[in-house]
Amino acid sequence: MYLITWTDDTPDRASRITLEYRAGSEIKNYNVSASITEFTFGFDYLYPVGTFSLLSNDVFAYLGPSPDLFFHFRSQNIATGGSAITRAYSLAMLLSAGATLEFVCPINKTLLADASLGTNVFSFGGRFVNPDNSDASFFKLLTLFSGLRFKSDVGLLYVLSSNFSVRLAYRFELTRVDAWDYFISGSDMGVLSVHYGF
Repeated sequence: MYLITWTDDTPDRASRITLEYRAGSEIKNYNVSASITEFTFGFDYLYPVGTFSLLSNDVFAYLGPSPDLFFHFRSQNIATGGSAITRAYSLAMLLSAGATLEFVCPINKTLLADASLGTNVFSFGGRFVNPDNSDASFFKLLTLFSGLRFKSDVGLLYVLSSNFSVRLAYRFELTRVDAWDYFISGSDMGVLSVHYGF
């Protein structure tokens, strides 16, 4: 996984652009393996909504809209000749309007804890379907229940200097679409990132 994030913080708002690329091969579902590639391009606009105390530390809460573009491509390692091409490859896309809730807790001058939860509210979805078995449209407007994009993240950031910091985090993501045939993609991972402030 490769992830690049640009963040602009002001007293009134935090803006964030995220570009994420993930790929994996030999991922198995029963006895069939596949190669999977996913791409996400997202925006977060977070506004302060309150402060509360946790274990004698102040926790700052932020909430805001989070539009998101997600692509999923799967190539199954099965025969691809003739009409089998419609079963060997799968493509899904979600252009989502959602929201993110984020908490930030400074522990001391060099250590900061944070957590976030994000989900879509509705999405414009696209799916490559087998034309031999379905006359469904390739594109549909999806609700939270027919096309879900959920993301969560919790981490610790350690400040090394005025410009550099490192962050260790746990990320969980889930995408589920059942407007066509059932599709689900999930991942959880540990992430080590380096931050540079301009």
